[in-house]
Amino acid sequence: MQKEQKKEKIYWHDYETWGASPQKDKPSQFAGVRTDLDLNIIEETSNLQLLSTLTMLAPFNKIDKQAILEAQNLIDRLKVINTILDLNTFRVVGSTSQH
Repeated sequence: MQKEQKKEKIYWHDYETWGASPQKDKPSQFAGVRTDLDLNIIEETSNLQLLSTLTMLAPFNKIDKQAILEAQNLIDRLKVINTILDLNTFRVVGSTSQH
């Protein structure tokens, strides 16, 4: 019996934000797909995988990222993300003054 050759794969992803700076601006969408070297689609990324990856790429602090990843399911993760985004909407970026 011959050993099965390990096929090389490529993971393509697209990460977009609402502004020009991915480090500072809110994420708007993320997508991913895995192909072989001939660009045939092997596997599409699940929503849960996409959300986990987006969480790690987004400019959330460590506590917020942990809260998102600990949510029990996709809907709860989305609720946590929306809450975090809502809470941070009114924060002035770069402001050092405290109220």
